[in-house]
Amino acid sequence: MLSILSKRARKRGLGERIRALRCSSKNLDISTQADFALACWMVHEVPDIPAFFQDVYEQLKPCARFLVLEPKGHFSAREFEREKQAARDAGFTVGEGPKAAMSYSMLLTKS
Repeated sequence: MLSILSKRARKRGLGERIRALRCSSKNLDISTQADFALACWMVHEVPDIPAFFQDVYEQLKPCARFLVLEPKGHFSAREFEREKQAARDAGFTVGEGPKAAMSYSMLLTKS
């Protein structure tokens, strides 16, 4: 999936702006701060969701955004609300994300 993303980004002239990273299940292990992050249909798979949100928060620049999408049907609205609370607890401001097919969506902002 990451190689497909990178290939599509290069094809659209965004290869220099997008960095696709594979992280461990324990931490992000990223050495630079980001302006934007995307987690698509994967947060519910992370063993420690509060720690994940805290790790992402620490890796983002001030005022950076983090878009989280989770799958409807496979994932309940109640579980998504728990993710929102974990994001708030990490320090994010939680806002409405864009409409995305078959997905719950939230746009987080680093305070």
